Amino acid sequence: MAESKQELWFTRAETFPGFRPLTWQAKVLIGFYAFLVVLAVPIYVTTNLVMMVVVVAFYTIVFGGVVYVKSDIRPPEPPPEGR
Repeated sequence: MAESKQELWFTRAETFPGFRPLTWQAKVLIGFYAFLVVLAVPIYVTTNLVMMVVVVAFYTIVFGGVVYVKSDIRPPEPPPEGR
């Protein structure tokens, strides 16, 4: 079987937030996340504070999931056992 090496967008970092971008895709993702959060705050603060918190939390969970999947932050997967 041929092993497929996943392209990493982020890598570990010793400083906050614990990762740093490696590729242009990661930088675009960070910019898009920041844009969505900045856009959501003035829209929802004037209408519904609870909805703003829910929307920003959703954006953060999705962003964190992408960072987790596209980085070397998660522990390595064990090799498959042969039969």
